[in-house]
Amino acid sequence: MLKFVTILVLTAGLSSANTIIFFTSSGTSGEVDFTPTAGQLVITLKNLNSGNTTVAQNITDIEFLLSTGILNGSTTMTSSASEITCTGGLCTPANNSVATGWGFGTATPPSLPLENTICAVCMSNSTLTIATATGVPPKHTLVGPNPVDTGSLDTGSHNPMLDQTATFTLSNASITALTTISGVNFSFGTQPDAINVTGCASGSPGCGGNVLSTPEPADMFLMGFGLLGVGVLLKFRRA
Repeated sequence: MLKFVTILVLTAGLSSANTIIFFTSSGTSGEVDFTPTAGQLVITLKNLNSGNTTVAQNITDIEFLLSTGILNGSTTMTSSASEITCTGGLCTPANNSVATGWGFGTATPPSLPLENTICAVCMSNSTLTIATATGVPPKHTLVGPNPVDTGSLDTGSHNPMLDQTATFTLSNASITALTTISGVNFSFGTQPDAINVTGCASGSPGCGGNVLSTPEPADMFLMGFGLLGVGVLLKFRRA
């Protein structure tokens, strides 16, 4: 019994987020954090581009591969974000929490294999198992911090937008704490099949010199506790 508990604690302790970031030549940047656990994947998408003036700078979808494969039709998704509305030269955060209305399914980006996708504006070859609810022109695209209402952000059909961060929780039995993520792409604008920007693992060579995500303090505690359990088990066996 002691051995079984120790294995569980070690597994929990070694899990951590996978952080993917992107940069463009114009200075636009963003980040997505993937945190897998047994049966669930939490995805936190962030637009880090400060001072957006146009919806062309808003994030509208992400595509990604999982080591466990394409998620099937039994996948469910919940999501949340806070809204912001730009009108009359002023952008006003709502400081609320709403469902994003983004869809989930599969898509094939240019020169890439079939991938999972979460989208407000979906590629024309997307097959969605959870449909979008934003309509066209789309509302609820993801804007960055401190938007400047001097361009198409003021177009009423684009409001309200999502304010900086959106969280998506995918539930599927095939996901485990050891699931890894690759092939991440970000898309922008209000038209399908917009040019994608490929993400890179934070901290990897040539990826902006960012620091690789590390386990949270609670995870470090659990890992240490698990190692302590191993020591107790070995001592118990010697006795």
